[in-house]
Amino acid sequence: MATAARFVRSLTQPPVLTRVLIGVAAVVVLVQGYRAVFVRTNDYNVHLEYGRFFLEGEPFKSDGATAFYPLGRLWMNASFASIEYYTGRALCYVAAIVSLGVTLRMWGELAARAVPMAANKRTAAIGWTVAVLLPFIIRDLDECGLQLLLLFFLTSAGYAFAHGWKRLSGFWLGFAIVYKAAPLLFLPLLIWKREWRAAGWTIVFTIVLSTLPATYLGWQETVAAQRTWFSRAAGILRNQQAYPSAPGIEQPKPQNVSLKALIARYLRTYPPGHSLHVDHPLFFQFGRMSERVAAATVMGVVLALGAVIAWRMRRPWETPLANADFAPEWAVACLFVAIMSPLCWRQHLVMALPCAYLVARERLSATASNGWRKWVPVFAAIPILFFHREVIGRDLAHVLLTYKFDTMAVLSYALLALTLPNATAAMIAKVSPPVSAPTMKAARQSLWTVSPTPTPCAERCAFAESASIARLLGGRYGDVAACFDRRRHVPSAPDTS
Repeated sequence: MATAARFVRSLTQPPVLTRVLIGVAAVVVLVQGYRAVFVRTNDYNVHLEYGRFFLEGEPFKSDGATAFYPLGRLWMNASFASIEYYTGRALCYVAAIVSLGVTLRMWGELAARAVPMAANKRTAAIGWTVAVLLPFIIRDLDECGLQLLLLFFLTSAGYAFAHGWKRLSGFWLGFAIVYKAAPLLFLPLLIWKREWRAAGWTIVFTIVLSTLPATYLGWQETVAAQRTWFSRAAGILRNQQAYPSAPGIEQPKPQNVSLKALIARYLRTYPPGHSLHVDHPLFFQFGRMSERVAAATVMGVVLALGAVIAWRMRRPWETPLANADFAPEWAVACLFVAIMSPLCWRQHLVMALPCAYLVARERLSATASNGWRKWVPVFAAIPILFFHREVIGRDLAHVLLTYKFDTMAVLSYALLALTLPNATAAMIAKVSPPVSAPTMKAARQSLWTVSPTPTPCAERCAFAESASIARLLGGRYGDVAACFDRRRHVPSAPDTS
């Protein structure tokens, strides 16, 4: 028994844990790669067909399904349609795997200011995040990782923005908008934050990238195709009901996990035979609103939620790498790109990865809080990990999916991300009596007035800030500063208090 316990403990040590996670990840990547490239079809084949339409000079040849994707995306699809089928799938899959790794690496730096963490726990945070969202990741990799690529584009935009590269950030956001229209959500966010340069570059690159199809179609055909897309997209948005769908393309589906679908699910009752009615003893319906009242209620709830989030995000991003709000707010925006789309399937929820990663860092950090923040991630992980057909069977998983527990789970991660405790105050309070909010604010302002530019390593910067604030507070907090300095190897300054 003691030998088994020592073996289990050895697996949790950072070097061993890293090797174990890498080994497990390698096996999963190889097995899933075979399935994605040689077994599955689904979304990749749909985009391949759209690419063939583009190469034929009729990008919007289908009866409306392509209206969800800008012309620039069809131009991208044409690049895969022009190469051998399995080669294209393999390239897309490999690109998604590499993008996932790079995305996690970038978020490791972006999250350092919001949730400082010792280096030996970073691998555990990544492992926790991937493990919790594994069903979403696997589902997207079945489609060759198309949503992971989108997450990479948005993360690259945030990473560039945090480092002050506004032009490059605008390029990545423009690329994401051309890839899928939903990232337009970042434009009002940048404007709300008074980031005019980044917003301007986003608009410029969106326009430029949208004109690139003219290199193949010609200018007149490109303009005509853009008009067709705007007309069809406007028609889809104009004809939306309370429960979102693709009017004229397909019936509303219970598998839709968008935010509006979550709200509408509990407002209306559908008769047997309707596409949203499931013949199962565990399928219950609640609200009995009319379509008109339900649609107005859904819109009202969405606007109210948007107003609350906008108020929470009202402060501008000054020195993003040194701003504890930047990473959580960018992470929540990434998630809402998915759930605010009229059609959102389970694989789209990989966009919750940044929020889940921030929560994982908080739970594994030295300043992890207890209470409700301790249990919410656990309960949120239950539907994600267990409410799918491989675990509970197809029929039960289908009926549980109608209740939108997945959407509730990722929204809870967004809530936890937006309400992360102040890392500096939490670390100081962990080892010393608390200080008043005005005193802490004055100390932080004094520190960043003297040194407004963050160091290249955001996490070192965060710990250095904690140490410096402790020294500025003086007296009993001198020991706290020394503690932080030892943990991050920051040279201690003479205590002049």
